Amino acid sequence: MRPRKLVISAFGPYAGRAELDMDRLGQGGLYLITGDTGAGKTTIFDAVAFALYGEASGANREPGMLRSKYADPDTPTFVELTFSYGNKVYTVRRNPEYERPAKRGGGTTIQKADAELTMPDGRVIAKVKDVNAAVREILGVDRNQFSQIAMIAQGDFLKLLLADTKERQGIFRELFQTGRYQVLQERLKDESGKLRDACAAEKASVEQYIRGIACAAESSFSSELEKAKAGGLPVEEIRELLENILDQDRKARDHMETEFRKAEEELAKVATELGRAAELDRAEKELEQAEEKRAACRLRLAEAENRRKEQQDRKPEQERLQEKAARIRAELPSYQAAEERQMELQKLERELMEESERQAELSARQEQQARRLEKLKEEQKKYAGAGEQRERLAREQEQAEREKRELNAFGAELASYRKLGAELQRVQEKYRKAAADMEKKDAAYRELNRAFLDEQAGILAETLEDRKPCPVCGSLIHPSPARKSEKAPAEAELKKAEQEFRSAKEKAEKASAEAGSRSGEVKAKAGHLRERLAEILRIRAGGQEEEQETDGTGTSAGQVSEREMKKLPGAKELFQPGEPWEQELGARFSALDQKISRLRKQIESEEAALKRRKELEELVPREEEAEKTLREELFGIRESMAAAASRREELEARRKEICSSLQFESRQQAEQEIERLETGKKAMEKALKDAEDAFRAQEQEMDGLEGQIRQLQTLLQNAVPTDAEGLSERQKELQAQKDSCREMQKKLHARVTSNEETLRNLAAHTETLSELERRWSWVRALSNTANGNLAGKEKLMLETYIQTTYFDRIIRRANLRFLDMSGGQYELKRSREAGNNKSQSGLELNVIDHYNGTERSVRTLSGGESFKASLSLALGLADEIQSSAGGIRLDTMFVDEGFGSLDEESLRQAIQTLADLAGGNRLVGIISHVGELKERIDRQIVVTKDRTGGSHVRIEC
Repeated sequence: MRPRKLVISAFGPYAGRAELDMDRLGQGGLYLITGDTGAGKTTIFDAVAFALYGEASGANREPGMLRSKYADPDTPTFVELTFSYGNKVYTVRRNPEYERPAKRGGGTTIQKADAELTMPDGRVIAKVKDVNAAVREILGVDRNQFSQIAMIAQGDFLKLLLADTKERQGIFRELFQTGRYQVLQERLKDESGKLRDACAAEKASVEQYIRGIACAAESSFSSELEKAKAGGLPVEEIRELLENILDQDRKARDHMETEFRKAEEELAKVATELGRAAELDRAEKELEQAEEKRAACRLRLAEAENRRKEQQDRKPEQERLQEKAARIRAELPSYQAAEERQMELQKLERELMEESERQAELSARQEQQARRLEKLKEEQKKYAGAGEQRERLAREQEQAEREKRELNAFGAELASYRKLGAELQRVQEKYRKAAADMEKKDAAYRELNRAFLDEQAGILAETLEDRKPCPVCGSLIHPSPARKSEKAPAEAELKKAEQEFRSAKEKAEKASAEAGSRSGEVKAKAGHLRERLAEILRIRAGGQEEEQETDGTGTSAGQVSEREMKKLPGAKELFQPGEPWEQELGARFSALDQKISRLRKQIESEEAALKRRKELEELVPREEEAEKTLREELFGIRESMAAAASRREELEARRKEICSSLQFESRQQAEQEIERLETGKKAMEKALKDAEDAFRAQEQEMDGLEGQIRQLQTLLQNAVPTDAEGLSERQKELQAQKDSCREMQKKLHARVTSNEETLRNLAAHTETLSELERRWSWVRALSNTANGNLAGKEKLMLETYIQTTYFDRIIRRANLRFLDMSGGQYELKRSREAGNNKSQSGLELNVIDHYNGTERSVRTLSGGESFKASLSLALGLADEIQSSAGGIRLDTMFVDEGFGSLDEESLRQAIQTLADLAGGNRLVGIISHVGELKERIDRQIVVTKDRTGGSHVRIEC
């Protein structure tokens, strides 16, 4: 695994965003992480560890503490790491949980911890749990293993160097997952303890069962049982004794059962005799009571006979009530017919009322419809001539819109003409300036040329000699020779002025040609505008003529056009805005707008009137038909109401005819009378039946009493006298004997049952105890062996034994570097001798001094020697972890501090060892503020801290 790029934001001491392109450090070798104390050097490794595993490297750094206290509240806290593993590149981004300002509503909120891993194929894995699992699968190590492999901190590995066996056990347990062996040790120890406790519990159970054996005090086995309870007999003899006691008690229980049955049989005989004596006594008492009841029954029988006769005498009255009810019941159909006529009358009244309401409604609707129809016909007359003016108005609108379009087009051309005129003025002004510049340049050139020629004359004059001819005029006398001017131009200056004159001349000629061209265009455009304006005037004149013809006051279009043509503006007037002719055209344009708007409204009004006329042509016939329908429906209702009134009179007459022959006003009253008569009849019938039932009941009771008396008299006459008192005494004796047998039987049964249960439990628990003692014997031996508790043996536990294998391999790997860094003097060695057999051992560490051939504890090494030893041990541990993790390779390592205690040679050896470790394919970062390392290592990550407390980082190569 190699970090490629690290981005830190508001993390630890870094208040803002810090970005490290770690590819700049190369593929292998050493680099230095340097800076002030507390600036955040180790935080770089913390950021890498947090990005990968969600935790910092140190145990005292919680994820919630990683938010920078110097950061702006709106700056997010996150770490983003791009790393490669093999030939694949991954990017992981992670943020801890921290408090931030809320996006809405003010206040703060908690930003939840989150993580995201981008795979080489672009696939994104989200959620903290899934990212952790993916990173663990990619790298092949967990966070603790990664920290041990990738970070070598002097303090941590000095602790490992000087630790005793117990401390190293904890370290190796976490790194090499040997905790399962400790779990096995604890399980064996726990199992041994449980078996020991189970054996003790089983022994206690057996002793308790023995103490629970019951025996009669008079038994011949009682003394031997006391000896057994005192622990004086083996379990097998106790079981045999218990079986003998059980046999004795079972026999006694059977004997008691026989005695109990004998007493029960004799007791039953006595009870039978006593029952017979009690029955005779009861019969005498019952006979006396029966005779008393018979006398009372004779009186009640006479009374019942009288009541029965009274009810039988009322039978004629019952028949009269029945006949009257029958007559009323025969009239019930007439009541029904009268009610039906009444219901028909009520229904007919409702129908008449509904028809009356319907008639009123239809009458109102018919009147309303007639008024509506009248209004529609009047409206139809109003729109009879609708649409006749539409074509004329449309022609006027088209004429006005055509004239408006011409005015718009003329206005556009006029604006173009004026723009062209302005361009002509600009070009003319350009020509005037160019001509003036040309004249100025021409004058300057002429002046320079004259001065130049004068200068040439002065030069020639300097060569003149008296009595010699002038090369120009041939004169021998030179009275006033020309003199050289101090300001005479050079030939180059003259040529420059000539060139400037020629250039100005070309510009003036070009501007003149352009002005002439623009002037021609303006004149042509002015002529065209006058023609367009004349055309507009002709269109206007034609429109006015049409309007005048419409009004009957028209003149010829030619005359109007001729008059307007005389008023056409010239080219200069066309160019000047705001002239009277232009104002007149503007007023005309506004008038056309108003006219077009007025015509559109008139046309819309005509079209609406035409549309309404057509609607009325369709609507009036429909409304006439609707009014006719309402009249016909109203006539039908009136005829229907007349027929209903006739039917009502007929029904009323029939109802009165039926009611005249009836006794009651309604069927309900008739039925109530029938019910009253029948209720009276039923009451009489019930009274008669009750009297007859009472008489028969008294007769039956009298017959029963007579029979009972005869039966009791016969029983008493045939009875044999008995000694009831003697029988009662015998019954008590037998019951006491029976109860005694039952009580003894219960005691024996309870003792037998209890002893039988005890015998079964003794057998079961004796077998269980034997099995538990056998299992405890070998589990205890295993536990003592695994936990290092064998008497007289070294205190070496199973987990420690496994860890010694890892420790030996770590020491072998460490010695490859320790021998080199110590110049061949020192070599680490695991101590194989225990100090005593009372404390745990096996992971103690010594050092061999090859200079004097001695072996001593590593605690005797000096500070610098201890650093070399701890660094070697740390590198050996890292190699072993990578090997045990499946041969994974981390191409990056950090070494934190410790170099300040080394002398120059030791420092050189340590750096050389780390350089050899790095090679060409591994980067080793040394975290240190030792100044000498800055001179030895060129590639550096420099961490600085500003006055506000925040840190910054940069790479220097």
